[in-house]
Amino acid sequence: QISPEISIHTDLELRSVNGPEVTIVDAQCKCRDVWLTDQAEGAVVDGFTFMRGAGNWDTKSNYARVEAGVLSHCIMSNCYQYVYRDSAVLVKGKGRMTDCVVDNAGMGGNADCTHFYGTVVQSGGVLSSDRPSSVGVLLMLQSGAKLTHAGNAKTEVNKLELTVGGDVIVEAGAYIDVTGMGCSSGGPGVGIGSVSAGSYGGRGACWVANREHEIKHCYGSVFAPVNVGSSAYYNKASAGGGAVRLEVGGTLQLDGAIEADGAHLLTEYYSGSGGSIYLRAAAIVGAGGMSANGGTFTTDCGGAGGRIALYQTVAAD
Repeated sequence: QISPEISIHTDLELRSVNGPEVTIVDAQCKCRDVWLTDQAEGAVVDGFTFMRGAGNWDTKSNYARVEAGVLSHCIMSNCYQYVYRDSAVLVKGKGRMTDCVVDNAGMGGNADCTHFYGTVVQSGGVLSSDRPSSVGVLLMLQSGAKLTHAGNAKTEVNKLELTVGGDVIVEAGAYIDVTGMGCSSGGPGVGIGSVSAGSYGGRGACWVANREHEIKHCYGSVFAPVNVGSSAYYNKASAGGGAVRLEVGGTLQLDGAIEADGAHLLTEYYSGSGGSIYLRAAAIVGAGGMSANGGTFTTDCGGAGGRIALYQTVAAD
């Protein structure tokens, strides 16, 4: 067990051998747990549990702050911040947080400040999750921020599956974007011939009329779509769209965009299919948009669209 704070100002890699279940940073409610400053572009902090962190009264009051570098495979637990209109976890600038769990992050002051704590990703910041992850309270993506997952090759491995206990706010100019993050060289909907585009929610197009039997059929659930899109057979650079699954305990306020399109490469020949978006929230509001379109192409034919399913779990007034 390590105490009390890790501050990194240079390109340093700090990795736990035994993982977050064993390697624990306990700030004892006295200070911030971890801070990767804007000078730490090549830094990596991987495999820790950060607990009992407390933001202070200065302008950098977050208990976990990632301004550059990568914070990955970590757990943030029982941490608090005490400053009005600030966040418990902040990702900004060139910072990236990957496959982390934020559990029981709260506010130690005014209970009316609930929309100003939780996990905030500011302009330029990237929150990436390839495995099922969770955020205990609020998740806010401010304009210029991005939430995504890594790409896939022949089979489905990486997906964005995120559970948020409170609200999710996606501001205008912010993106949940898994465009081109589906299969880049395969998938359930890749055709068996060289003249077909990728299938998923529909069947991909075929360049030669008498070879339509080479197009794969649709796959996956209509009501609970969780699959990634498939590539085209010939143009393996044209990946399908990725997969977004959000379970939101509160309100999803979408003023930005959720995109799970096939790759927008404007390439020749054939494109991949769109991916999937599966959302469940107590309420869904906002003026944003979402898409799971097939990828773009310049000649020949395009991939099919993906699938989108939205569920509001609390009846509207």
